Amino acid sequence: MTRLEIYINVYEFRNSIAKFKVQRILQGWMELEGGYLAKEFGRYAVVVESTFPKDRLKELEELDIGSFHEVLWKPGNFRNILPLQIAESYVETSYELCLQPFPGMDLINNVARDNFELRIKDCCVSIRVNETNIKSGLKLILNAFRLYYKIIEAQEETALSIAQKSLQL
Repeated sequence: MTRLEIYINVYEFRNSIAKFKVQRILQGWMELEGGYLAKEFGRYAVVVESTFPKDRLKELEELDIGSFHEVLWKPGNFRNILPLQIAESYVETSYELCLQPFPGMDLINNVARDNFELRIKDCCVSIRVNETNIKSGLKLILNAFRLYYKIIEAQEETALSIAQKSLQL
Protein backbone atom coordinates (compact mmCIF):
# COMPACT_ATOMS: atom_id res chain seq x y z
CA MET A 1 0.00 0.00 0.00
CA THR A 2 1.32 3.44 -0.95
CA ARG A 3 0.43 6.82 0.50
CA LEU A 4 -0.61 9.55 -1.93
CA GLU A 5 -1.44 13.14 -1.03
CA ILE A 6 -3.28 15.35 -3.50
CA TYR A 7 -2.98 19.04 -2.64
CA ILE A 8 -5.89 21.09 -3.94
CA ASN A 9 -4.13 24.23 -2.71
CA VAL A 10 -0.72 24.59 -4.35
CA TYR A 11 0.40 27.15 -1.75
CA GLU A 12 -0.13 24.54 0.97
CA PHE A 13 1.91 22.11 -1.16
CA ARG A 14 4.78 24.56 -1.52
CA ASN A 15 4.75 25.25 2.20
CA SER A 16 4.71 21.52 2.96
CA ILE A 17 7.61 20.53 0.71
CA ALA A 18 9.74 23.50 1.83
CA LYS A 19 10.58 21.37 4.87
CA PHE A 20 12.23 18.71 2.70
CA LYS A 21 15.50 18.72 0.82
CA VAL A 22 15.16 18.07 -2.91
CA GLN A 23 17.67 15.35 -3.73
CA ARG A 24 17.20 15.38 -7.50
CA ILE A 25 14.70 15.88 -10.31
CA LEU A 26 13.53 12.79 -12.23
CA GLN A 27 11.40 13.40 -15.33
CA GLY A 28 9.90 16.52 -13.75
CA TRP A 29 9.32 14.84 -10.38
CA MET A 30 11.19 16.13 -7.33
CA GLU A 31 12.73 13.34 -5.31
CA LEU A 32 12.51 14.53 -1.70
CA GLU A 33 14.45 13.31 1.30
CA GLY A 34 12.49 10.80 3.32
CA GLY A 35 11.44 8.75 0.29
CA TYR A 36 8.87 10.94 -1.48
CA LEU A 37 8.23 12.16 -5.01
CA ALA A 38 6.45 15.47 -5.58
CA LYS A 39 5.18 17.45 -8.54
CA GLU A 40 2.97 20.49 -9.15
CA PHE A 41 0.39 20.43 -11.96
CA GLY A 42 -1.04 23.94 -12.17
CA ARG A 43 -4.15 23.83 -9.93
CA TYR A 44 -3.06 20.85 -7.84
CA ALA A 45 0.05 19.05 -6.65
CA VAL A 46 0.94 15.51 -5.64
CA VAL A 47 3.23 13.95 -3.05
CA VAL A 48 3.63 10.19 -3.24
CA GLU A 49 5.91 7.65 -1.60
CA SER A 50 8.87 6.78 -3.80
CA THR A 51 7.72 3.13 -3.73
CA PHE A 52 4.80 4.10 -5.99
CA PRO A 53 5.23 2.29 -9.33
CA LYS A 54 7.04 4.62 -11.75
CA ASP A 55 4.90 3.40 -14.65
CA ARG A 56 1.80 4.75 -12.85
CA LEU A 57 3.12 8.28 -12.25
CA LYS A 58 1.50 9.39 -15.54
CA GLU A 59 -1.94 8.65 -13.98
CA LEU A 60 -1.28 11.38 -11.42
CA GLU A 61 -0.63 14.00 -14.10
CA GLU A 62 -4.14 13.95 -15.54
CA LEU A 63 -6.41 14.17 -12.50
CA ASP A 64 -9.58 16.24 -12.50
CA ILE A 65 -9.59 17.55 -8.95
CA GLY A 66 -11.65 20.73 -9.43
CA SER A 67 -14.79 19.20 -7.92
CA PHE A 68 -12.93 18.18 -4.78
CA HIS A 69 -12.94 21.82 -3.63
CA GLU A 70 -16.68 21.56 -2.94
CA VAL A 71 -16.28 18.51 -0.70
CA LEU A 72 -12.97 19.29 1.00
CA TRP A 73 -13.70 22.94 1.71
CA LYS A 74 -16.83 22.28 3.77
CA PRO A 75 -17.40 24.49 6.83
CA GLY A 76 -16.14 22.62 9.87
CA ASN A 77 -14.14 20.19 7.75
CA PHE A 78 -11.83 22.42 5.69
CA ARG A 79 -9.03 20.45 4.02
CA ASN A 80 -6.35 21.42 1.52
CA ILE A 81 -5.11 17.86 1.12
CA LEU A 82 -6.81 14.66 0.02
CA PRO A 83 -4.75 11.87 1.62
CA LEU A 84 -5.17 8.47 -0.03
CA GLN A 85 -3.93 4.92 0.33
CA ILE A 86 -3.32 3.19 -3.01
CA ALA A 87 -3.21 -0.60 -3.23
CA GLU A 88 -3.29 -3.01 -6.16
CA SER A 89 -7.05 -3.43 -6.02
CA TYR A 90 -8.39 -0.30 -4.32
CA VAL A 91 -8.09 3.40 -3.56
CA GLU A 92 -9.05 4.58 -0.06
CA THR A 93 -9.17 7.91 1.72
CA SER A 94 -6.90 8.03 4.73
CA TYR A 95 -8.50 7.89 8.16
CA GLU A 96 -6.82 11.19 9.03
CA LEU A 97 -9.64 12.94 7.15
CA CYS A 98 -11.74 11.61 10.03
CA LEU A 99 -15.21 11.80 8.56
CA GLN A 100 -17.77 11.20 11.28
CA PRO A 101 -19.80 7.97 11.39
CA PHE A 102 -23.57 8.32 11.06
CA PRO A 103 -26.57 6.08 11.68
CA GLY A 104 -27.43 3.99 8.65
CA MET A 105 -23.91 3.57 7.26
CA ASP A 106 -24.47 -0.17 6.95
CA LEU A 107 -27.56 0.51 4.83
CA ILE A 108 -25.61 2.88 2.58
CA ASN A 109 -22.87 0.26 2.19
CA ASN A 110 -25.47 -2.32 1.12
CA VAL A 111 -26.86 0.02 -1.54
CA ALA A 112 -23.48 1.35 -2.73
CA ARG A 113 -21.43 -1.85 -2.51
CA ASP A 114 -20.66 -1.84 -6.26
CA ASN A 115 -19.29 1.71 -6.04
CA PHE A 116 -17.74 2.31 -2.63
CA GLU A 117 -17.63 1.26 1.01
CA LEU A 118 -17.67 3.47 4.11
CA ARG A 119 -15.25 1.94 6.63
CA ILE A 120 -14.87 2.80 10.33
CA LYS A 121 -11.61 2.73 12.26
CA ASP A 122 -10.99 4.53 15.56
CA CYS A 123 -14.30 6.43 15.26
CA CYS A 124 -13.36 7.83 11.83
CA VAL A 125 -14.82 6.94 8.45
CA SER A 126 -12.82 6.34 5.29
CA ILE A 127 -14.09 5.79 1.76
CA ARG A 128 -12.78 2.75 -0.14
CA VAL A 129 -13.38 2.05 -3.81
CA ASN A 130 -12.41 -1.19 -5.51
CA GLU A 131 -10.70 0.42 -8.46
CA THR A 132 -7.17 0.05 -9.78
CA ASN A 133 -7.22 3.22 -11.90
CA ILE A 134 -6.64 6.29 -9.73
CA LYS A 135 -8.63 8.65 -11.97
CA SER A 136 -11.68 6.35 -11.96
CA GLY A 137 -11.23 5.74 -8.24
CA LEU A 138 -11.25 9.48 -7.54
CA LYS A 139 -14.54 9.90 -9.42
CA LEU A 140 -16.12 7.23 -7.23
CA ILE A 141 -14.64 8.80 -4.08
CA LEU A 142 -15.99 12.21 -5.14
CA ASN A 143 -19.49 10.74 -5.52
CA ALA A 144 -19.18 9.08 -2.11
CA PHE A 145 -18.11 12.40 -0.54
CA ARG A 146 -21.12 14.15 -2.09
CA LEU A 147 -23.48 11.48 -0.79
CA TYR A 148 -21.85 11.55 2.65
CA TYR A 149 -22.34 15.31 3.02
CA LYS A 150 -25.92 15.17 1.69
CA ILE A 151 -26.74 12.54 4.32
CA ILE A 152 -25.08 14.53 7.12
CA GLU A 153 -26.96 17.68 6.05
CA ALA A 154 -30.28 15.82 5.84
CA GLN A 155 -29.76 14.29 9.28
CA GLU A 156 -29.00 17.72 10.77
CA GLU A 157 -32.12 19.21 9.16
CA THR A 158 -34.25 16.30 10.41
CA ALA A 159 -32.85 16.61 13.94
CA LEU A 160 -33.55 20.35 14.00
CA SER A 161 -37.08 19.90 12.66
CA ILE A 162 -37.91 17.18 15.21
CA ALA A 163 -36.46 19.26 18.06
CA GLN A 164 -38.46 22.34 17.03
CA LYS A 165 -41.69 20.34 16.75
CA SER A 166 -41.08 18.59 20.06
CA LEU A 167 -40.49 21.85 21.89
CA GLN A 168 -43.70 23.39 20.55
CA LEU A 169 -45.90 20.95 22.49
